[in-house]
Order: sequence, then structure tokens, then C-alpha cells
Amino acid sequence: MQRTLTNTSASILVIMMAMGTFSLSAQKLITKTMVVDFYSTTPIEDIKAHLEDGLGIINTASNKAVFQVKIESFEFEKALMQEHFNENYLHSVRYPKAIFSVTIEGMEDWSNQGEHAVNLVGDMLVHGVTKSINVPAIIAINQAVGMELTANFTIKPEDHGIEVPSLVVAKIAESIDIHVKATFK
Repeated sequence: MQRTLTNTSASILVIMMAMGTFSLSAQKLITKTMVVDFYSTTPIEDIKAHLEDGLGIINTASNKAVFQVKIESFEFEKALMQEHFNENYLHSVRYPKAIFSVTIEGMEDWSNQGEHAVNLVGDMLVHGVTKSINVPAIIAINQAVGMELTANFTIKPEDHGIEVPSLVVAKIAESIDIHVKATFK
């Protein structure tokens, strides 16, 4: 009987391989329901998008993590915005995923319940361009619920080679506000 991996399983496997070899005693925290929202405002129009199927894995022994989203998963208020986002700006057929590979700085004890201010320091790959960034985040640990990570940060389309035609430059902000919320188990 031939076995095939689902897209989700294959993506998780790719994330795990990207992080390197894990110690058998290392605890891995996983999410398949990471929520990512982005927002930009211009004098002409605000742009909002949302997804709820981001993937993430954290190796608590090494404080390494990888987060991944499918670009086409972002949903917009207007279908035309979504179409332009995928076809004209992010070219989601050619660059289907955004990946953020990080070291979690400032997290000393994963068994210590409560909120912890940390920094996610690493590389973000968007639109085929990798950019080093440092993102402040909050990790909230509750043994009964799991671990929740929240982060707010800003990226610039130009930093990832995303070109905005001069005809619509007034409709696209120079920076995009990103909000991430994920519960890991």
C-alpha cells in the first residue's frame, strides 16, 4: 500500500528538516492554526488580510523556531484585492510561502508559567528575498492551555523585492503592520 503525505504533513516535515536534527529529549511545540493579520493604511484605501492556517514549530531545547504561511491563504475584504495581492505583488504561484526562521532570545526556562518578553531574531523569506529581522514578542506559558506566542511588527514591501507600479503607489502603504498569534501544544 502506497502512503502519501498530506500537504500539511509535508510542510511540517519540511519545517522540521529546516531546523536541523533534534535531540530525542527535546520538546517540540507545534501549531497548525497560527493566525496572521496584516494591515496597511493609505489616504485612498486601507488594506486588511487574515489567515488562520499558519504553521510553526519550536524546539525548546535549542530555542529555535520556524514559522510558515501559505501566501494564498490570506483572505481580504475584497476579492479584487486578494487577486491583485497574489498575482501582481506577491506572485504566490512562484513564491507560495513566507518562512520565518528564528532563534528565540530571552527565554530561559520553558517550564516557567506566565508571560515572557522575548525577541525572535532570524531571517524572513518573502517573495524569494530573505531579510534579517528582530521581532519583539510575548510568550505566555500556561501548562493547562499550552504556550501562546503573540508578536506585532512592520515590514516594508521594498525590503522583499515587491514592486508597486507607479499607477497604484498611492493605494499601497510603504510599510505593512503584521500581527501574529499562535497557540502551541
